[in-house]
Amino acid sequence: RVAFLTNKPLQTRDDYAAFVLTTRRESEKGCFIADGGDGVSDPNADFMKPGIDQSGRHPAVCVSWTDAQDYAIWLSQQTGQSYRLPTEQEFEYAARAGRNGSWPWGEEPFAKTGCRAANVFDASGKAKYPLVEDGLPCDDGFAQTAPVDALAANAYGLKGMIGNVWEWVADCYHPAYEGAPNDGGAWVEDECSARVIRGSSYLNNAWQSRFAMRDKGASNSREATLGFRLARDL
Repeated sequence: RVAFLTNKPLQTRDDYAAFVLTTRRESEKGCFIADGGDGVSDPNADFMKPGIDQSGRHPAVCVSWTDAQDYAIWLSQQTGQSYRLPTEQEFEYAARAGRNGSWPWGEEPFAKTGCRAANVFDASGKAKYPLVEDGLPCDDGFAQTAPVDALAANAYGLKGMIGNVWEWVADCYHPAYEGAPNDGGAWVEDECSARVIRGSSYLNNAWQSRFAMRDKGASNSREATLGFRLARDL
């Protein structure tokens, strides 16, 4: 059985900073900053200075898959509990929270109620990033990341499963599900060129913010639209 963290929907910048401080981990510089266009790779950016406006209650970004794995190991050691990245199947199950449709706000892609359910691209985003198209016709007040507990929880008590930032999961990326585990476990391989990311971000439109939407990233890549949450084994 698995319990997703409900009191800390995404790992916050403060959470990750405590890990870095306690372990005296050197914060690696270099992060891809999305700007609504082609984006830019900033060699000086890191999780404390990710090129977007944040406080300690915002999700930790500019964190690689490897960083997230190391954080999970550290947190497990600190607490005596077993923490890890969720699998792709667990993530979608938790994000849907019993819903069979495409979006957490219902079946109308560009519903005005979408801004109550997810921090995806909307009026605030359009004002900040005018080159991006197809935003929701509403405004959640966040052009970039939102505090992790800012928006409504789903039926499982989880916040931000869709929108805010993409999230690393445990699986090695495959373009299709043929051959995937059927027990909810992670799809792992000895050599993995890319990892799965799920959930969309503040810069993604409705089509990119569906429950089933998935993308990939190299294990060492760091982006200002990408963070993580952990699952705890019971």
